Amino acid sequence: MYSYSTILQFLVSGIAVGCIYGLAGIGLSVIYSSSRVINFAQGTFVMLGGMLTYMFSQLLGLNLVLAAACSIASVGVCGAMLEGFFVRRLRHNSAPLFNMVLATLAFGIIIENGVLHTLGDRPHDFSFVESAKLFKLFGASLDVHYIVIAVSCIFIIVLLSLLFKFTLVGKAMRASAINGEAASLLGVSTDRMITYAFTLSGILGAIGGVLITSVQYTSYSVGLFFALNGFVAVVLGGLGNVFGAFAGGIILGILQTIATVAFGGGMKEVVSLGIMILLLLVRPQGLFASSGDAH
Repeated sequence: MYSYSTILQFLVSGIAVGCIYGLAGIGLSVIYSSSRVINFAQGTFVMLGGMLTYMFSQLLGLNLVLAAACSIASVGVCGAMLEGFFVRRLRHNSAPLFNMVLATLAFGIIIENGVLHTLGDRPHDFSFVESAKLFKLFGASLDVHYIVIAVSCIFIIVLLSLLFKFTLVGKAMRASAINGEAASLLGVSTDRMITYAFTLSGILGAIGGVLITSVQYTSYSVGLFFALNGFVAVVLGGLGNVFGAFAGGIILGILQTIATVAFGGGMKEVVSLGIMILLLLVRPQGLFASSGDAH
């Protein structure tokens, strides 16, 4: 039987990892809302965030914070390139939606293989805070990194809310997501908004990758894991519901933690897929779905 302090430690780690799932889910939702494309490269963005930060800091000698900033910017550019070179051309050629989804999958596989052949298959990690630093809460000793992850993700959610509600770009992205044709008639460039959505998706994925690599190893192959859990977070929150996806990610992280405590670490994927199947059968619109509101 676990003590209350141990359970609290598991719970906090589950919430922190769930926040990363939530960021991946938000990236998926932003792209789906603007283009109706399911981006299978979202997990690759998470992987790139961690791996490029390691490359910039350990191999090129940059300060870790600067390395993280360069990594996030680089992955944002990757998101824009995915849309500009592949998805947009397929859209303008009236290609089936399935072809665009396959393009994101192929892009992710190409990037992962590129990382494998340049940075190798060894796992890597780094730390923003001294590993010995612990945060005491109700008798539990919590790794400060988990607190940093949770606080950082909440801060990002607040920034996204302000972006979508109070800036012209955010309002244009919402309008384009709700009704692209009407937004175009009002002078909004839907192509540009979709590019912004892919860029934002890359940035969010990279931020998640940077944060999670401070508490667990990353490698070229972790993209599928985060893509799967990000998609389950979207299913939980409701496809197209950005902030519902974040809440869904936290719920998933907590449920995975409970499953790990009860049955062992090998049950994480079983829990993810089981929840997705159950939700699709019982409530396919998600727990927090709201009609007509993409953000």
